[in-house]
Amino acid sequence: ICGGLTACYSFISGKLSPFSQIVPLYLFLLALACLAPACANGKYFDTLKNKLLVITPLPNAAIARLQKNTGEKLYRISEVFKEIECAFLSLDCEASNAPIHARAYEELRERCCRDCDRRKRCAQNGVFTAFGRLVAVGAVKGKVTLIDLSSEITANCSRPTDILNCLNSILVDLRKFLTETENARAGRKLLAEQARGVSHVLKSCAVELSRTQSFASTAENLKKELSQHGFACPEIYISGDDQSEIYTTVFGHANVETLGAAITKTLGRRYALKDKIPYDGDKACLIFGAPPRLDAAFGVAFSIKDGEKISGDTHSVIKINEHAFLMALSDGMGSGEYANMISKAAISLIEAFYRAEIPADTVLKTINKLLSLNREERFACIDIAAVDLNSGRADFVKIGSPSGIIIRDGEIKVLESNSLPLGILDNLRPTTCTEILQSGDVAVFMSDGVTSAFSSMPDMYEYLQTLKPLNPQTLADTILAAAKERLSGAIDDMTVLCARIFDNE
Repeated sequence: ICGGLTACYSFISGKLSPFSQIVPLYLFLLALACLAPACANGKYFDTLKNKLLVITPLPNAAIARLQKNTGEKLYRISEVFKEIECAFLSLDCEASNAPIHARAYEELRERCCRDCDRRKRCAQNGVFTAFGRLVAVGAVKGKVTLIDLSSEITANCSRPTDILNCLNSILVDLRKFLTETENARAGRKLLAEQARGVSHVLKSCAVELSRTQSFASTAENLKKELSQHGFACPEIYISGDDQSEIYTTVFGHANVETLGAAITKTLGRRYALKDKIPYDGDKACLIFGAPPRLDAAFGVAFSIKDGEKISGDTHSVIKINEHAFLMALSDGMGSGEYANMISKAAISLIEAFYRAEIPADTVLKTINKLLSLNREERFACIDIAAVDLNSGRADFVKIGSPSGIIIRDGEIKVLESNSLPLGILDNLRPTTCTEILQSGDVAVFMSDGVTSAFSSMPDMYEYLQTLKPLNPQTLADTILAAAKERLSGAIDDMTVLCARIFDNE
């Protein structure tokens, strides 16, 4: 083109002969012929415009490579934790107590019979065999008495009382050794479960980072639709398999509401602005997200036991992610500061583990084991509900707690618990169930201080059916007031936790 323009100028000015300008003019005409179809075809023009306005291949390639490498590294780290789990589980084999009993038997013979002049006679009359049976009985009972002595010992041994005292002393040390061994075994098992949970989370992150997004056709269609609405978006990126986020590059001061409405109309689901990232000049990246189908409102009412300064009940409502929440109620058995500490520890652990999206079974086993190590016979009753606001799926976990309820169209659905509280048994068996919540449903958790105020569970259900659960806070206040009125005060810690589900419009 430049050569052609130069040739035209030279020809007009007479500096060059016509023949010497043929080649430059030919190149000029050829360039025009090549540009004409591109200018006439809007597709090529848009592509050229976008490439001139936004140059991103290298940064995108660098980000993709960084994501891929990070995903691979996370996956390798997850394999490390998986190997840690396998190593701890391989060490967690059930060891026989026979060698321990044999050592106790040998120690008994060494202490009591080494210098005895009747040693050979006792060996011939079965006394030492009877020692073995006596050790086995002592290991089971924890202590031996005169009635445990066999006829072989009483008939031949000249010091049966010394035998009993010596063996009981050995059994004390044996119990300490077995307790330490069992604690070490439980610790290995707990670490194995934690390693499995961490491995699961890291592997999920690795898969998410390494996932290849392929929505080019959808993005192009969206770009065309937005251009018809007057929005020039040279770049559009759709994230997630469910198209949960839309990234758009815009110039100038775009009307965010109009742009969100255009995206909503094109993709057939509602989108709202989540974030804005400014670039150089008047260019910016707008991130639109699809809000969950449902939302929730909460209410909590509580009362401290008369005479106490702090409640043994603890509750929590947290946002797990943009599309899910967790509500939990922990009733520390008893009242006062120590019950509050047990309850608060359980709730804090539940919050941390669920935020990290560690599997629920690992969460509960870990909390149960930690609470079983408390210095007093105090436990915790737990109510947990993890709710997905897209599908309405609610996973309920109840551990030794009173019946929870779901109020739906004036009807009561009962969530029973058939398990013991946290911290009593090593092998925890929580009661679990899944419900699909709908708009208007209300989930209610209550501590035993509230449920015990009613004469029976049918009496409480009948009372609840008379209420209108439109406002969850009003509902919680009403239930607590009714419980206190029936008891003429707070004879125990009382807590009511409510959540009402509604359409997110």
